[in-house]
Amino acid sequence: MIEHYRGVLRMLANSDVSEKEFVVIKEISQNKNPSQRIIAKNAGISLGLTNIIIRRLIKKGYIKIGQIPPKRVQYMLTPKGLAEKARKSYHFTLRTVNLIRAVNISLRGIILDEYKNGARDLTICGNGELASLAEIAARDLKLKGVKYFRTMQENQYTKSRCVILINKNDISKKIDLISELAKRGVEY
Repeated sequence: MIEHYRGVLRMLANSDVSEKEFVVIKEISQNKNPSQRIIAKNAGISLGLTNIIIRRLIKKGYIKIGQIPPKRVQYMLTPKGLAEKARKSYHFTLRTVNLIRAVNISLRGIILDEYKNGARDLTICGNGELASLAEIAARDLKLKGVKYFRTMQENQYTKSRCVILINKNDISKKIDLISELAKRGVEY
């Protein structure tokens, strides 16, 4: 599964459109008659870089310029630009789905490992997406005798990371999920 995810990243790396170029393509497709200033602001890049990227995209054939009222230009995606936007969007969605799947598989593995070691009480601490995924993994495993609890209250564990607290025989163990996922080869 993780190899498939890496394959998708390699495929994206071989595209002739960079991430910043894709953001500009996306902004042009989503806004009617955007100026370079609006594109730059929405894309989070400088006006000068926006100008360079637009020129590069014109040269590559992804966008074209039309003249509307004097002193005003209109940027339009070409069929090639539309196809590239669709391809990149598809690959981004695929990469996201594969990442979530890999995280879910790894979270299940973490919980199962602790279950095999006798853990029956889990407290999931965190208020972000990773804590939600950990809660879903714990719920979906339906392990006999396991109780899990999710806390979203601000505490020493939720300030910067998502953790699972394992309570076993009055001994507590803390598992930092981001570090544990990294050890398992999944970068969240």
